[in-house]
Amino acid sequence: MGSGPLAEPLPVWVITDGVPGHEARSRGILAALARLRPVAAEWVPGRLRNRLSRAVMAAAMAGGRRPPGWLLRACHRMVPPATAPGLVLGAGGRTQFLALALAEAHGVPALFAGLPAWIDARRFTAVIVPYPLPGLANVIVLEVPVSAMSPATAAEAGATLRAGLAPPVWTLLAGGDGGGYRYTADEWRALGEGLAAQARVAGATLTLSTSRRTGAQGEAALRAGLGDFPLAQAVWWDSGDRDPVLPLIGAADLVFVTADSASMAGEAVAAGRPVVLLSPRHARPAPRHAALFERLAQRRRVAALPITGLAEAELPRPESFSPLPEPPVATMARALGPMLGW
Repeated sequence: MGSGPLAEPLPVWVITDGVPGHEARSRGILAALARLRPVAAEWVPGRLRNRLSRAVMAAAMAGGRRPPGWLLRACHRMVPPATAPGLVLGAGGRTQFLALALAEAHGVPALFAGLPAWIDARRFTAVIVPYPLPGLANVIVLEVPVSAMSPATAAEAGATLRAGLAPPVWTLLAGGDGGGYRYTADEWRALGEGLAAQARVAGATLTLSTSRRTGAQGEAALRAGLGDFPLAQAVWWDSGDRDPVLPLIGAADLVFVTADSASMAGEAVAAGRPVVLLSPRHARPAPRHAALFERLAQRRRVAALPITGLAEAELPRPESFSPLPEPPVATMARALGPMLGW
């Protein structure tokens, strides 16, 4: 980039509420920015204290107003950095007020992953979402939730694991209760039984990862359903495992994801992997969540199956899927450049 201003690392404040999924979205935005110029990220803890704080901030920032610093500190659990930002970004509703207020106070761009609530989204330089938002000129619409995932990063991360496994390799990413989805112990057991039965027929190697929402009961039932089926690698969250999921996605020929997690499904799609969504009987997702999966299914990025009857279901063939035309980070970078004047 030469010796001009874009060659200097841009100090970026990343406002974080500590939620892993939200931090993954922020890392995706950072990866897109890094395609345009060097960045130096500083992660800034700063989440709303409670619902009263949200109401106070919504009132304080209504009509384009800027809240005083003491009010920001009173309403957020924040640790402000000593250096000034060149850009501020946030992800997750509990960071929206602080990200925008700090950006406006310093006169720098503000980026947000998700649709801001209780605040005018047009005040951000860009909002990045996986669904259409008609009428907003500053929106970047992706097919999947924001992440830094791409086929290249996934393949690199999974290369070592993949080299030691016999294909086809299947990976299960298990979420849990939330977002309108609820899983019974019987369904976790049926998921394990069904996946093991399908893998035996296909001669597939199986890896898996549970998550913080799977819970001890869910993990126990899933283990019982898998029985003696060998796992090439397993990350059991409730047992204290915290190995990264990226190598499991990168090593896979086919990824199964419980349908409660748009983030995990989106990462697998962004990695260029065929994705099968698995739903429990109790599935009442929010309209935007359901619409996201419907669009992905229509474009053949994902397929959907119920957990009940998984053992006898006809699995879609990997060649029936259609990958994204480009990684989300590339889409973001192409859109962010003009918005930021880079």
